[in-house]
Amino acid sequence: MRCESAPVAKSDQFITLAYELARGVAENNPESLEHFLNHPLSGTTGTVTDRISDVIGLIRENMKVQRFQRLYGGVFGEYVHHDGTLGVLLQTKGTGGNAEVLRDISAHIAALNPVYAKTEDVPDDIQAKEKEIALQQIQADPKNAGKPANILDKIIEGKLKTWAGENVLLEQPIANQAKYEKKTVGQLLKAAGLELVGYVRYKVGEVAVQ
Repeated sequence: MRCESAPVAKSDQFITLAYELARGVAENNPESLEHFLNHPLSGTTGTVTDRISDVIGLIRENMKVQRFQRLYGGVFGEYVHHDGTLGVLLQTKGTGGNAEVLRDISAHIAALNPVYAKTEDVPDDIQAKEKEIALQQIQADPKNAGKPANILDKIIEGKLKTWAGENVLLEQPIANQAKYEKKTVGQLLKAAGLELVGYVRYKVGEVAVQ
């Protein structure tokens, strides 16, 4: 939900509306934002748009549903920053589960905002570009002159692994290193008997559309 000022975002009317709409998404699984806005809202006599208009009439400030994402099934973790401006919902699957680990991974996502969830999510052109950058760095370093091709390949592999550790969630060392002894997010999930499905990270003020 978006509105025009911070006081409205903290008002009881706005918070109640947000919960009602979130419940509506969960119950009805709308296929799009447009479909949701025109859908009847449980507990009211009108549509979602009608309910939003009612609250706008009370508060006298414009507001709208900016985006939503509905996750269904599996084992979930969540994290909401203490000031309420940033939240993460993490979806996994498997026979295991550890609420503390899932919350810590969700907090990690909130803090580091990884670009990709898994290595296979990285587009081919991005992988090729990073490999080219790594090769250029190696060629520019006099220390690598005369090294055999297999050694250079290992150096490139190491650079790509470092890049993945900075940009890909499963390859990133968990933010709380002291607690988890330098394990990656992927290693923590595997140890918990879980597999990553996906996650949603929303931050107040973001203007990205659904």
